[in-house]
Amino acid sequence: VQVGGIGGLLATRDPATRVIKTNTGSGGALEDFSTSSFDPAAFGLSTDAEVHDLFGVPDAAEFGDLIDWARGFDVDDDDGDAITNEPREWILGDMLHSRPTAVNYGALGAHTASDPDVRLVVGTNHGFAHMFDASDNNGDENWAFFPKELAPVLAKVRENAPNQHPYGVDNSPIIYVDDVDDDGTINAGDGDRAWLYLTLRRGGDIIYALDISSPDSPRFMWMIDSSMSEFVELGQTWSAPATGFIPGYDDGGSPPEPKPVIIFGAGYDTGKDADIGSPYVVPTDGVGRGIYIVDAQTGAKIWSVTPGATGGTNLQETRLEHGMVAEPAVMDSNGDRRIDRIYMPDTGGNVWRVDLGDTDKSNWVISQVAALSGGTQSTDRRFFNRISVARTRHFNEAFDSVALGSGNRANPMSTDVDDRFYMIQDTRIGLITPTSPIPSDCASVPTGVPQHY
Repeated sequence: VQVGGIGGLLATRDPATRVIKTNTGSGGALEDFSTSSFDPAAFGLSTDAEVHDLFGVPDAAEFGDLIDWARGFDVDDDDGDAITNEPREWILGDMLHSRPTAVNYGALGAHTASDPDVRLVVGTNHGFAHMFDASDNNGDENWAFFPKELAPVLAKVRENAPNQHPYGVDNSPIIYVDDVDDDGTINAGDGDRAWLYLTLRRGGDIIYALDISSPDSPRFMWMIDSSMSEFVELGQTWSAPATGFIPGYDDGGSPPEPKPVIIFGAGYDTGKDADIGSPYVVPTDGVGRGIYIVDAQTGAKIWSVTPGATGGTNLQETRLEHGMVAEPAVMDSNGDRRIDRIYMPDTGGNVWRVDLGDTDKSNWVISQVAALSGGTQSTDRRFFNRISVARTRHFNEAFDSVALGSGNRANPMSTDVDDRFYMIQDTRIGLITPTSPIPSDCASVPTGVPQHY
């Protein structure tokens, strides 16, 4: 793997020429990745010594070496040639859970429709998100972004201690694209928009949004984390957001134009890493229990459903006891180009359905579709992956096929659990409002239709 690919290209590049940005400016504005940007004010600290401690180094000299190492210089002379201002043998971090995502900018600049400007975005566990040029078999890095909140990662990566794997930008990037004039080219000068969303998975409890409408000039948009009062339920941000539009959320114009949103699960509670209790009991969580919907451009919370008290923008559902880490499965059930239904599993073996069946958010409801964990060691089924939904018919009866498989991604080698793949027939194909169905509503099954497969 060290012979080719983007990692091989990056290892041949002069590290001084790399464009690396970090969110150390006012309001998170992007600045150059350098020791001067990482001043105490950027972290709310008072002294340089506190900054050094945050990065895990003893003094200014070691701090400079660490930043140079992270940029790609062989400051530790790993190859033993007594040259430390050359590139390290390998610079690109591992992409354990981050899947590269392509962005097609079309006939931008010198590119044409038949030779489009295509970029790849990916995160690594060295703490960086990268954009690479995928046009013309190029592969060069356009830029990298290092979130300042991941400062402690760099020293751990450089140390490379046995049995220690630091995590950084450890999830697949999500891109929202709006080609306003539908010409197939994403051109910021025409008002087109491309927004990048970065979640960290094991890297932390933060979500970042960058404006990449101009692919060579990224801009910081916003970040949210669990320290914010409206996002206290956030755990590790495993849930890659879904993008789209929802009923009743628009710009207030005439006619009103819908405003984009992102939808994501509240995340993972690391307490789930250990099986606790005797006799065996599936641990409930303290965070991650819910779903958030936020404005895609500003990060402002629009609505959530969590165990917290109902009020403001939150709907209380006390039955939510387990983290939601999957990407939401979203539906437009009536063809109006608005997301009006969300299916979401949790890490306690439950399947949930949220209906956004009205422009009035007070009529949005959550229903428990299934409880598929038996609460014993062999039946401790946990759901980590996105649900697949298909609209179909059987014996002339319409239903929504809700398919998902159980398994513990935090403990993938375990053989203690009788994991299963499920297909649930949701025969309530219309929107539910304003109250969830009670069990008796679901008691009768249409003649000839099995309850499950």
